[in-house]
Amino acid sequence: DYIKSADAAFKSENWKLAKQFYNDAISIDDSEKYPEDQLLSITQKINEKQKLEADSKQQLEIFNSLVEEGDESIKVDNYNVALSKYKEAQNLFPENKMLKQKLSHLNNLVLEKSKSNAIDSNYTQLVSKADDLRENEKYDEAISFYNNAIKIKPNESYPKNQIESIKSKLLDISNNDIQSQYKELITKADKLLKDLSY
Repeated sequence: DYIKSADAAFKSENWKLAKQFYNDAISIDDSEKYPEDQLLSITQKINEKQKLEADSKQQLEIFNSLVEEGDESIKVDNYNVALSKYKEAQNLFPENKMLKQKLSHLNNLVLEKSKSNAIDSNYTQLVSKADDLRENEKYDEAISFYNNAIKIKPNESYPKNQIESIKSKLLDISNNDIQSQYKELITKADKLLKDLSY
């Protein structure tokens, strides 16, 4: 009777109760080997469960540490390290919803960073080309490239300042041309006047 109760408790993994019933059965008949074998089996099961719990606790600590490292990496824009840490954590708990959200957020950050880098690169190329054109005194083309750079990054002051500088230079050149033409006309007029007076 104790053995039936012990087996039922064993089956439902109620180790404490099963142990008690097997010990009661041994106290009635200590020649039976079955209850002793079951007690050994219970001890093994308890040890396995404790080991699993310890391993699970250790896994959870590692998981939390990896997630924390990933979070810290995001704060300093180190997205590759963050991704690596989150993936390691995901290997421990593949179905963790919070981690899936963090990975989704990280993917969005990477996309934004990629777009931003593309914009920066495009802007830099336009400004560099405009600077070269300005240095080669191809002012109209340079202004066109600076205007394209402004369209990409409207808040940047460098291309605006360069356009103003070019316009100022063009105005000076225009004024110098006008003054030069004026002096040339005066010189011709003076010569004509001199020729007429004799």
